[in-house]
Amino acid sequence: MFSATTRSLERIADLYMTRLAAAIGRTIEDEIPDHDHLTMYTPDFLISAPSGNMVDENKPRLSEIVERVLAVLPPANSEAI
Repeated sequence: MFSATTRSLERIADLYMTRLAAAIGRTIEDEIPDHDHLTMYTPDFLISAPSGNMVDENKPRLSEIVERVLAVLPPANSEAI
């Protein structure tokens, strides 16, 4: 249901909320009500994430680290979940 491709903490909350609402069959308004953390939703103050391609700002070194970690992890056992 969730993906690790979201690039900012602000958009992770947006994605979580919209996917959770969909999973439980609810709809939510796109406009965010006023609250203490409203500035985290700037500049548009909407829940929905912008569409389009995002620039990959990950450094090549990060991909190398991920590959090394995945190489030493044992395969996931779906029966254990």
